[in-house]
Amino acid sequence: MEREMESKVPYIFKLIILAAGKSTRFGENKLLQSYGRSTVIGCLIQKIEELAQRESRIEQVILVTNETTLKGVKPCGKKIQVVLNPVPEEGISHSIFLGLEAAGEADVYGFLVADQLALSIDTIQAMIERYKVTEKGILCAKKGENLGNPVFFHHQYVEELKKLQGDKGGKVILKKHLEDVTYFEIEDARELQDLDTKEDWTYFEKENENASIKR
Repeated sequence: MEREMESKVPYIFKLIILAAGKSTRFGENKLLQSYGRSTVIGCLIQKIEELAQRESRIEQVILVTNETTLKGVKPCGKKIQVVLNPVPEEGISHSIFLGLEAAGEADVYGFLVADQLALSIDTIQAMIERYKVTEKGILCAKKGENLGNPVFFHHQYVEELKKLQGDKGGKVILKKHLEDVTYFEIEDARELQDLDTKEDWTYFEKENENASIKR
């Protein structure tokens, strides 16, 4: 169902960062992998903190992570609330549930994953601006035929998101409501690249050896 335009009412956005995975395919905790002067998770937190300062409609950021990753996370800004997922083996659906429970009420929930190193602040903010003017309830990043993150959901989808099971994420809800989806075309395919394996990491480093990563 398409949402009604609410242009006169400022939207309240809450972002949920899904960072509780066990990195099984990577062989070690990929989010604690060193990158520049920080770590993979540290780079994302720095970007999101800057974005939250820039974008007043982001009321809160929920970082859902596991105990191991939490030990490597430096203290976050006041808008970022850290939520521990004690059972990451239950899959991403449980992190989504915990994130939504911690977030409470909002107009729009934006989901991000923590291992998209090339995802820029400008892209996230551009998606927020796009969501403000679209009549659809779901906004999803894509490059060509490849769908990725971030994905933004209107609050009408909260209960469906909470009912997800196992390692099934928000794309399940998106595919059930294709008539209510707007796609945001990413210019640089690197921004959607996940780092699931050591091969992905090697490819990422090679691709960006002579290219700058946007903030």
